[in-house]
Amino acid sequence: MTCFQGQQHGGGKAPPKNQDMAAVLPKRKRTGSASVKQSALRANSSAIYYKKTRNRGYSLFANKRFARGEVVLQDPCVLISRKDHNLIGITSLGCYCFDHYGTCFIPMGYASLINHSSNPNTTWSFSKTKRLVTFKALHDIAPGEEFSHDYRWGEYPWEE
Repeated sequence: MTCFQGQQHGGGKAPPKNQDMAAVLPKRKRTGSASVKQSALRANSSAIYYKKTRNRGYSLFANKRFARGEVVLQDPCVLISRKDHNLIGITSLGCYCFDHYGTCFIPMGYASLINHSSNPNTTWSFSKTKRLVTFKALHDIAPGEEFSHDYRWGEYPWEE
């Protein structure tokens, strides 16, 4: 089963308003490169905001200008086994799964509010060791512009 396949992403309940994501995330006990730095999460929280859109559910928007290549958002992730992914895939939670070369994960922050576009303004990368997804601007993004990324429905080269 392909993550996001045939489902609208980004709908559902919104995260708590005006709440710093770092405040609601549990603190990691590990140290070193595997730790998620909460200061990085705080730094981005004032640069982005979410709101309900007319026809796409909740979505994430820029609150400042982002330059091409600039990190827009970093979210910690929960890894999902292939077996669990197949079970989750038939539920509404399945539309929040990402697939990176066969490693499935669910971001635990605002990344779940970034909607699909065939002409996206962000791209993402994933670090399995850090359990962190990073979104970067593909081009300059103006304040008030909605963030989007390509869900790559059925276009995973590792599934061929």
